[in-house]
Amino acid sequence: MNAFGAPIRTADIGSIRVIDAALSSVIQIGDVASEYLTSNALAVQREADHNAADEPYFESYPIFARPLPTLYPGYGDGVIVERNNMAPTIEVGCVRVIAISTSSVLQAGNTGNAVAESRIKHIRQFWQSPYQPDGSRTDVTPLDPPDRSASNAE
Repeated sequence: MNAFGAPIRTADIGSIRVIDAALSSVIQIGDVASEYLTSNALAVQREADHNAADEPYFESYPIFARPLPTLYPGYGDGVIVERNNMAPTIEVGCVRVIAISTSSVLQAGNTGNAVAESRIKHIRQFWQSPYQPDGSRTDVTPLDPPDRSASNAE
């Protein structure tokens, strides 16, 4: 038995190909007692030069200080998990992954306890709002794709 009471099993992997693993992501082959993955990010898009504008700080946004939500009381009570592993080996052929990111796990094996948390605050800063009071959009920002409807109509 391993640290969390599950039988020890060997992971037999034919091949794994991961193109990109980033931002608190894990590639785990085999068992792990616990995993805690966390990622905090500020995604800032602005018209002003980044050197000319004030820099944002995590402390300025309450989303990064809020406690993790918990499952409601009684969730999972009475759930019984039974395992019948017919083979002592976890056999995996070929795994191909384009990308894993932002507090995620690619694992072949057992996990006792896993917590993954990702908090991202998106900030858009424009000199002038791209929206009019009636909700319509203007083209004050160069981020909009060009209008191709005129060329498609011909």
